[in-house]
Amino acid sequence: MVRRRLSKFKEVKMINCEISPEKRFYLDETGFLGNTKTFSTVLKQPYFKYRYLILGILNSSLMNYYHKKIASPKAGGFYYKTQFIEKYPIVLSEENYIEKKILDIISARALNANTKTLKKEVDLFVYKLYKLSYAEASIIEQGNPDWMTKEEFEAFTLKGEKEVA
Repeated sequence: MVRRRLSKFKEVKMINCEISPEKRFYLDETGFLGNTKTFSTVLKQPYFKYRYLILGILNSSLMNYYHKKIASPKAGGFYYKTQFIEKYPIVLSEENYIEKKILDIISARALNANTKTLKKEVDLFVYKLYKLSYAEASIIEQGNPDWMTKEEFEAFTLKGEKEVA
């Protein structure tokens, strides 16, 4: 029998559904006690300061696209089996742009406000963080009527990124 310490559940952690049809990652700062249908990941101390960045990456269109390339769908089209998440390449950045956007999304959701523009800005940040070209990002955004022009994409710049796999 696997024993789990209650203190681990009280820590700040990423939560996702064990099996889900789409990306659904949440940051729990309240001590949520999950069940066998949820998966919790406590970030190691050196990565804790990047929790909003990691949350943005996990919920990005890029990671959704990547996940569907490395995972096979389960019954009913459920792609999000947690065993594949550990294979995500995570790139960190010292730039705090994404932290504000993620906090804005969390606040907007609490008010049932539209988060479409904020999510688009997070996706743009992630595309740039992973050094995707406009053409590469456009493949992921294919069919999205709100996708931006090449000029808009190239006008956005980053600084301070580093890879941590």
